[in-house]
Amino acid sequence: MSQDDVEQIRQQVDAVYRAESRRVLATLIRLLGDFDLAEEALHDAFTAAVERWTDGPFAETKEQLGGFVVLEARDLNHAIQLISAHPGVKVGPFEIRPVDDMTEAIRASERRRSSMA
Repeated sequence: MSQDDVEQIRQQVDAVYRAESRRVLATLIRLLGDFDLAEEALHDAFTAAVERWTDGPFAETKEQLGGFVVLEARDLNHAIQLISAHPGVKVGPFEIRPVDDMTEAIRASERRRSSMA
């Protein structure tokens, strides 16, 4: 891989991060209720995605970085059920990771939504 290729990949990764990170961070702040925890979760998820992208089991994944999906699910089975409806599962793998025990954040979110109804 030439230096130009490396630079082009770096620029693409930077562009994806700039395009997606604000939205993901805002969602994580809403879900977690804590900026520092949300920022740490975002960086951990992005690092894991880039590592998987560069060292993943499929050669073609080195050519594209799909992005992030943040789900609010009751448990792992619910997350699998939700992500299985995503059209992207037909063309590539998804990795599901918990951000944190979100029980209290989910309860707070449900209280906010029910108070708006």
